Amino acid sequence: MRLPFARVLAPALFLAFAVAAEPASAQTFRGGILGTITDQTDAAMPGVVGTLDAAARMAGGELEVKFNYGGWRPNLDSPALAALRASYERLFGEEPIVTAVHAGLETAVIGDKVPDLDMISFGPQIEAPHSPDERVNIATVERFWKLLAAFVDELSTETR
Repeated sequence: MRLPFARVLAPALFLAFAVAAEPASAQTFRGGILGTITDQTDAAMPGVVGTLDAAARMAGGELEVKFNYGGWRPNLDSPALAALRASYERLFGEEPIVTAVHAGLETAVIGDKVPDLDMISFGPQIEAPHSPDERVNIATVERFWKLLAAFVDELSTETR
């Protein structure tokens, strides 16, 4: 367990010592690291924020948390998910693989405002999200569109 800790904090500690070793007349270095931390249940957030705060202070910096969106835990007993599964099976002739992934910002924000709303999150395959290399797998866009249309049809049939 020492290796990952050393890989992450050793460069920061080296930088902190290198900056501290400069003469008092040296220029002041000010920088920042911007990032997003998500946790599906919010259970790990206090520990993660505490660890980042400690690392920042050890390097002579400070941690500033600007936005804190809550986590979103999918409801596997959701009627919407059942309708989506039925649509997928009818459309593609096989059972879907249902997983929770690192996503769902919109569902977390909306879920905070409307707590009992039945929500699902699905879409085409996105690769390297929120980075300069972000892209969508084009072949999955057509499958997603067909599934979305079948899902809306399934929902409209259920209410008749």
